This record gives sequence, C-alpha cells and structure tokens, in this order.
Amino acid sequence: MDDTFNNDTFNDDAIPSSSAGLIAQEVIYTIFAITGVVLNVTAICTINRFKQLKTVPNLLFANWAIADSLSLLVTPSTFRLVLMIENIDLHPKYQCAVLEADLIFHNVAILLMIIISFDWCLATYFRNVLKRRVQYFVVR
Repeated sequence: MDDTFNNDTFNDDAIPSSSAGLIAQEVIYTIFAITGVVLNVTAICTINRFKQLKTVPNLLFANWAIADSLSLLVTPSTFRLVLMIENIDLHPKYQCAVLEADLIFHNVAILLMIIISFDWCLATYFRNVLKRRVQYFVVR
C-alpha cells in the first residue's frame, strides 16, 4: 500500500456541500441565540431597575426571559451535539440527558408564555377576577 501524499490527496470534494450548509445553519442559530440572550438580559435589567415596572405581569415576563435565555444558550450547542451524537457510539442515557435538557428549557419557556397569555386575558376580559387575585400577589 502506497502512503504517499500528492496534490490530488486533498481536493475540494473532501468537504461535501451539505456540511457547509450545516455550518451556515449553526452560525445563524448562534447569531440568533446571542441576539435573543442580549435582548432578554436587557428586558430583565429594565424590569429590575425601575420600581414602577415591578408588577405581576412584568415579573412573569422577566421569568419568561430567564427561561428563554436558558433555552437560547442551550440550542446552538445542542444542535452541534446532536450532529456529533448521531455519528458516535454513546450510551443512550447520556444521549437522552443532552436532548432532554434542551426540551425541558423549551417547555418551561412555553409554559411561561401560556401563563403570561392567560394573565393578559384575565386583565383584558375579566377585571374582577384580576382584582381579587392581585390582593394575594403584592410586589414591593
């Protein structure tokens, strides 16, 4: 077997176009994730800085921003890990742990969005229910 290298050993066909597409996709995911985290941190800092913004809906929104930031931080790395896990032999318990972490953060963010939507519907259509509820949730 001849192990000599020449110019034909490394050609442009070594990197398929599909992997270039995956790299572009990962870069786009990362840019969106960083932008989302910066906007979420800005919203959290704004709510915490001003006392008149410390209301129940805004605190729910701040909790959602925290959960959304966690899911955004995990998404780009999980995308990369899933691609790597498909090609290697890894114990199924570890594969599930990696995939479940991303799903848990996304589900918490979705649950908080549902709670915020429910709170906004109560504030818009059922003001009497909201007035009774606000007595229990006093923010100082």
